[in-house]
Amino acid sequence: MFALIKTQIRRMSAMVFISIVLAACTSASPSQPSNLVGILHYNTALAPILDGFKTGMADLHYIDGKNVTYVDDGQVANDPQSIQMEVNKLLAAKVSVILTIGEPTTLAANTAVKGTKTAVVFTAFSDPVTRGLVQSVSHPGGNMTGIQRGTTVSQTLEMFQSINPKITKIYVPYNPADAVSVTQVQGLVDIAKTLNLDLSLAEVKTPDEVVTAIKSLSKDTAILLVGVPSLNAGKDAILQAAIAQGIMLGSSSAQSYAQAGALLYFDSDFTALGKQAAGLVDKILQGGNPGDIPIETAETYLAINLKTAQTLGLTIPGNLLQQANSIIR
Repeated sequence: MFALIKTQIRRMSAMVFISIVLAACTSASPSQPSNLVGILHYNTALAPILDGFKTGMADLHYIDGKNVTYVDDGQVANDPQSIQMEVNKLLAAKVSVILTIGEPTTLAANTAVKGTKTAVVFTAFSDPVTRGLVQSVSHPGGNMTGIQRGTTVSQTLEMFQSINPKITKIYVPYNPADAVSVTQVQGLVDIAKTLNLDLSLAEVKTPDEVVTAIKSLSKDTAILLVGVPSLNAGKDAILQAAIAQGIMLGSSSAQSYAQAGALLYFDSDFTALGKQAAGLVDKILQGGNPGDIPIETAETYLAINLKTAQTLGLTIPGNLLQQANSIIR
């Protein structure tokens, strides 16, 4: 009788031990709801990055509400104070990692996470090493890793010249209040000189100012739209004004510009970029140190609007058509 009781006690003890081990393993798994991922975004034009990121996370078997929770209050106003407040909210929520979309959010997060254990995966950021965001591409150091842009403005200007050798001037509107646009126009003067182009950097605050300026541009001018969030609302009016004036316009702001009528878009495929970022977030949730995870480079993406080219009487060189990821007819 006593032997039977002892045997049952041993079996119960073993079952309790196994349950404890399983519970411990489950709680330590990187696939549990304790995986809080903060999202920090401010620019509607970059929304495909977030869509791509969540698709990429789903492909990696992360299910929102089950083994990962996204902490996202929606698009933040494009001003330093609002962005900083949102970063602070994410830190207070004790997220494991913050995904930043765009440069202003990345810069704010970089400052906020110093001295903490919160990781940051940035997207759509230019020259993170040169600008002091990370130590190197192969070993970022600190709390950050991410996806850097893979294009340069000089490549877009060279495409302009290839399409229309008569181009001698480049008009670039930017808003000093938009940190990202200020960053993207830096160095343009030297680049334009190298290509023998006269550069006109125009400070603007509203889309109407750009539309008015376009009406006075000559046919030997091309328009380059860098990332200027404050101009997104007037995208269609700006594109229509350029076509009416017979002037080609290229964008590095968002793929939607080419679909809406820009002659070309050259930068990154934002959806693919988001999926790429999901891989880095996964590595961090699996226990990786962001400072040891190499920076990745986004693949370049070229979209050409043949309909606009025909309207402007321009012929797109065959080599550019071969390079294009998307041709809009």
